[in-house]
Amino acid sequence: MLTAPAFYGRAARRGKRPEGGIRHRIGYVGMARASEVTRSKENGWHPHMNLLVFLGGRLVGTPAKGTVVKHFKPGQKSLAMWETWLRDLWSGALGKADPSYKPSTECEIRDCKCDGKGHGVKVQIVRSADDAALIDYLTKVQDGKKPADSVTADLKAATGAAMETTRADTKRYTGHSVTPFQLLYRLWDIESAGTDPEQAEGYGTPTQCRAWWAEYEQAMAGRRAIEWTRGLRRHVRMDGDDSEERDREFIYEQEKNQKLVGGIAMTADAHGFVVRADAELDVRATVEAECYDSAADVVAGLGGRADHVRVLTAEQLAEVQEALFARLKARQEERMRQARIAAYEADQAAKDAARRQLAGALGRLLARRS
Repeated sequence: MLTAPAFYGRAARRGKRPEGGIRHRIGYVGMARASEVTRSKENGWHPHMNLLVFLGGRLVGTPAKGTVVKHFKPGQKSLAMWETWLRDLWSGALGKADPSYKPSTECEIRDCKCDGKGHGVKVQIVRSADDAALIDYLTKVQDGKKPADSVTADLKAATGAAMETTRADTKRYTGHSVTPFQLLYRLWDIESAGTDPEQAEGYGTPTQCRAWWAEYEQAMAGRRAIEWTRGLRRHVRMDGDDSEERDREFIYEQEKNQKLVGGIAMTADAHGFVVRADAELDVRATVEAECYDSAADVVAGLGGRADHVRVLTAEQLAEVQEALFARLKARQEERMRQARIAAYEADQAAKDAARRQLAGALGRLLARRS
């Protein structure tokens, strides 16, 4: 969507003026995107995306590097044009992946959430009935008064849209469709809680649930749960970013002043027994309950040696924590160094490209003059 000329627009070309795209008509300034996967008995895996798209902004420059200078209310005609175009784009992409795919363009199911437009793309506009009241509520110190009805409705709609996009792990699907996390819940209910399979949430045998989870884990490995388009945080006046580097910095800052109060150490042999028996959660539970001595009993029960597990003293805990943070800090510094190198190389490449472009222009100019 973001790179299609129909949406993004076209830059000025020889003899032609620049052309605005759909993004200019709806005031697109950015979006947050989350990838989600569900699974049904009838059709297997169903990957899809949830997008929070921010509209109604007049931009000077591009969404990534520009500035929002004005706000407006996108018209219904422009929003309908965007939805129709987006539906065609999505269906076309699926058709390229599977030529036998026939997109759904209409629906006769009563009260279906597609509103009769067919399945594949659904656009829901979240709009405030009273912008001034909402802004006042969000920006001023609260005095304990009940927010206006319009504000309550706004917060409910925005929260619903945000949760739909960002919290796939908390969702519950009914009927024959389940989330990957529901597969894990079902596995736990059957094997750990002893729930009757007929009463447990979801569907599938424990062996099937394990296999399906492994498929999901392999397919989604390396994908970020939530992505923000460049520039959006600045446009909505949110500090920071959602990079993995920032996540690590946040964890470091939160944890570096919290001293470890207890823990255990085990040999590689003992750890091997735990891993092979899939008993990591059991060991973790004993540590979190501060029953450190019980961890040795767990290892012994798995066939390992109890003396291969020892409870750490306060001095040893301090040494472990210091070593962990030193390693984290070193990795952080190396990432920053690599980022500076990459930025420098990108800058040099851009300068070289500009020089080549200028040299080409001068060459053409000299050729015309001669």
